[in-house]
Amino acid sequence: MLTIAFQIITVVYSERMAVSAVTAICQIAVYFVLVTIPAGTASLQILKNLTNGYDKKTRPFLNGPTNVSVQIAMIALGPISEKEQSVKSDIYLRQWWNDPRLDVGQRVLIFNINPSSYFWVPDTFISNSRKTERHETMTKSSSVKLGPNSSVFASMRFTTLCHCKMDLRKYPHDEQDCSIDLEPYAFNGNEVSLYWKTINEPIVGLDLSTAGYEVKSIRGVREVTYYLNDPFPKLRAILRLKRSFPYYLYHVYIPGSMLVMLSFTTFFILPSAVPARVTLIVTNFLSTMFIFGSTASLIPKKPYITAMEIYSLINIVFIILVMVEYIIVLKFKALKNKRLSKSSTVSDKTDNYKMAEWHERNEKGNEMQIHKDKAKKNGNILDSIAAFLFPISYFICLVSYFAIYM
Repeated sequence: MLTIAFQIITVVYSERMAVSAVTAICQIAVYFVLVTIPAGTASLQILKNLTNGYDKKTRPFLNGPTNVSVQIAMIALGPISEKEQSVKSDIYLRQWWNDPRLDVGQRVLIFNINPSSYFWVPDTFISNSRKTERHETMTKSSSVKLGPNSSVFASMRFTTLCHCKMDLRKYPHDEQDCSIDLEPYAFNGNEVSLYWKTINEPIVGLDLSTAGYEVKSIRGVREVTYYLNDPFPKLRAILRLKRSFPYYLYHVYIPGSMLVMLSFTTFFILPSAVPARVTLIVTNFLSTMFIFGSTASLIPKKPYITAMEIYSLINIVFIILVMVEYIIVLKFKALKNKRLSKSSTVSDKTDNYKMAEWHERNEKGNEMQIHKDKAKKNGNILDSIAAFLFPISYFICLVSYFAIYM
């Protein structure tokens, strides 16, 4: 009896193990069909079935506008060119919309394809772009996701060079508003409506800093523009850019002011040292003009004067005034010497009055030396006054300048 019972248990256990093995194999097969195949062959077959008889030239919701949500993911910002009035950026353009013709139920299908080759996509373009390039390495940088409720998500990567109209009156103490403008090309506002996915955050990115600028704020704006009396929606992602001032402080303002202060040291050099004073003044003037030309070459030609040009002109004017002051000192010295030469002219005397003439020349010589000392003293007085007034005036100009533009 015990032997028969043991045999029965063995058979039943073997049958259960066989059933468990079959069940496990079936589960693995089902997992392979549901997970592995839709990622490749099945998903492509579903796409072909969806697009069979699909008119990709016809937008969804013909009885009303097709709503499209947009978001920009910025990878890199810059360079920013003042001379070209342009901003370069590397972005992902993301768009969401619904298309009832692309119903995949509750599944989520992701394709690495060019969406416009299979179904309808919004004809969104960057209206203020001068040049736009689409990335392509091994394949084109684009993806499409079909989700529940006939939702469609498309993402493409671009490098775009956008026009940015800059007001450089306060350059380099300025802030600029540069934007990326998006519009539908063919469809007007009655056919396609563009909206920001999140209007408070139209641009997302990990690091939006760029050389020479700081991104202070980003705001999204939705506008309507009219072309041939048809309304077209426009989305504007406006970046508030503040120029980095330390670069200009170390490369322009400190060297420029030091050159002007160096020219003020000529007031302590004797007026008779003409080569020393003239060489120092002229060298400072040429160096200031070089800085002025270098900074002016970085910006385009404008009908107005910039803050940088005003600063450079202040430096140039003060250096020229130093030269004018020295010319006045030399002119004053020349007039005194001319008067002394006239007063020292003595008519010829007879032999009977040689002794008297000798005494008279001694008196004239003493008088000439007195006049020379007086002229030298007058010249030193002018330099002393200039050495006091020029630095104070220059300091007042700098304080007024930075109070206005900072």
